Amino acid sequence: MKARRVKVLLAVAVAMSAAALVYSKTTQTPRIPAVKLVRTPDGGIQPQTVVDSHGVLHMIYFTGKAGAGNIEYVQRAPGAKVFSKPIRVNSQPDSAVAVGTVRGPQLAVGRNGRVYVVWFGSSRAKPRRRSAWSSATTPTPICASRRSAR
Repeated sequence: MKARRVKVLLAVAVAMSAAALVYSKTTQTPRIPAVKLVRTPDGGIQPQTVVDSHGVLHMIYFTGKAGAGNIEYVQRAPGAKVFSKPIRVNSQPDSAVAVGTVRGPQLAVGRNGRVYVVWFGSSRAKPRRRSAWSSATTPTPICASRRSAR
């Protein structure tokens, strides 16, 4: 009786192993993209990056002095070796800041490929809007921009 039980258990184990082997050969494992470190163009700091659904790498970064600098935007298509020519996002030169509790600009890319950027601006930034985060005594406006990436 014990020998028969051992044979049955052995047969079940072999069948399960064969099924697992067949399953593993027919199931494709998801590809994990490689992580690659790249330098921020122009010695920029505080970069933010997003890869869109087409594989395009979008990047924003800060250049200049902490209290009076610029937000630059670049993109790189899949397989490209270099970034596009930088586009200054803030409309007034040297009107972005990189100080305070929120460090640098923030980036998002919509489904339609439109790029959205928000950042803190200096007193030179226009428009000067009051918001829930700024008071009459705080001269730091919150600025926003949107550009079509295509």
